[in-house]
Amino acid sequence: MFRLTRGLRAAAKAGSWSQTLHLPKSTFPARPSTEELLKYRKSCADDFYAWQKEHRPVENEQGERNTFTLHDGPPYANGPVHVGHALNKINKDIILRTYAKRGFRVQYRPGWDCHGLPIELKALQAHQQSNLDKESKSLVDDPKQEASVAHGAGLSPLAIREAAKQLATKTISEQMDAFRSWGVMGEWDAPYKTMDPDFEIKQLQVFRDMVAKGLIYRQNKPVHWSPSSGTALAEAELEYDEDHRVVAAFVKFPLLKLPPTLAEHSAVKADSVSALIWTTTPWTLPANKAIAVRSDMEYVLLEVTGNDLPNDLRGQMIVAKDRVESLQTHLPEGATIKILVDKFSGSDLESTEYINVISAEHNKIIHADFVTATSGTGLVHIAPGHGMDDYNVCMKLGIGPAFAPVDDHGKYTTKLSLQILPTSRVSLSRRKVQKPSLLCSGTLTPSSPYPRSRPTRPWSSRRITSDTRTLLIGEQSSLSSRELLINGSPTSEVFKNRL
Repeated sequence: MFRLTRGLRAAAKAGSWSQTLHLPKSTFPARPSTEELLKYRKSCADDFYAWQKEHRPVENEQGERNTFTLHDGPPYANGPVHVGHALNKINKDIILRTYAKRGFRVQYRPGWDCHGLPIELKALQAHQQSNLDKESKSLVDDPKQEASVAHGAGLSPLAIREAAKQLATKTISEQMDAFRSWGVMGEWDAPYKTMDPDFEIKQLQVFRDMVAKGLIYRQNKPVHWSPSSGTALAEAELEYDEDHRVVAAFVKFPLLKLPPTLAEHSAVKADSVSALIWTTTPWTLPANKAIAVRSDMEYVLLEVTGNDLPNDLRGQMIVAKDRVESLQTHLPEGATIKILVDKFSGSDLESTEYINVISAEHNKIIHADFVTATSGTGLVHIAPGHGMDDYNVCMKLGIGPAFAPVDDHGKYTTKLSLQILPTSRVSLSRRKVQKPSLLCSGTLTPSSPYPRSRPTRPWSSRRITSDTRTLLIGEQSSLSSRELLINGSPTSEVFKNRL
């Protein structure tokens, strides 16, 4: 039977159960007041950072460097802080305090990236709302709103820059207050900002030195491009839309000369053999410069036959051995596949010439490590002006230049050369080819990248990958593929005059 102890009975009479608990007594408050919080935060952050910088030596007694410098990768000055900022800044502060505890003199100068499309879009949104004093957190990443302001809302470039500068200045102040409220120590009175004239001048001076050393060159290369915003996009600004549907096509590229492996077979018809490619971007076919195979993959030569089949479905085609069954599923009812040569390697096809039936160019089959037999036909259409993988493999082999006849709005330009071969047999340099060459097409849902303003939301427009004349950093190479900017060139003189 439960019975109350003497202490419990006394507490029950007095009406105070706290007398039954034996807890330590302390004058330390359960939580600090606002004034105390500011005082202790300043003491353990700002005051401690200033003290260690003043009293800790740059070198220790052995003459070894005693300073630890943490270089800050700056956040964008385009909105309120979030958990990513907290993770970044608090982790850096932990590193600094760890080194400070070990006796090092630590140095940390925070900074902000004040340039870029995200800041410009936010500034233009604020301009359209005619209220720059409005809280920046209200400027949400609305895809439709961003697309509508992407072309500047009728402002001149100087006006856009001024609006972006005002937004960045306001955002830096807000973010700095948040970072300091977390107790992060650093040189908050002298942060670096990429929009400061001194910072920009130093960047130009470094660039001038690189130009003088021949490290800067101009060359066409593929870039991600947003037609709605009219600007290039970084890889981090892309998001893959799983619901986007595209037209995929199997296209035949006739061979101009058979490789020895196929020429020795009696069943092979020299004027009927084609390399069969599969692409989810048929709009890039005019820019085709090569077909890629994998040298260690197995390929077959097959023939598609059947009653009442149109010419574009007939013929002898090269595909990867592991893709024959998949190809059969795309052919219409009544079409049959007959294997003529059941095995040869991709290396047997290298350097074989074919003709691009859209541009009438003569190109070659090459090897590429990224070719697989998991999709398509095992033969990859290569357009170095529309993809970085294609660009890299072509540059290694001296195939170029990168070519993409697409303008800033995603439309074909006058550079496009369409010399589609007629349906009748036409005479070429070494053989006759019959057109059309489209085997079959259909729609599918690939992982197609879209531009984005933040990780969870794409913009309203598709991105394209187009070739752009770009300044690059690297070692000097042949002038045939790169236009070097060297000391004494007009470009160098511009920098000399400005600096």
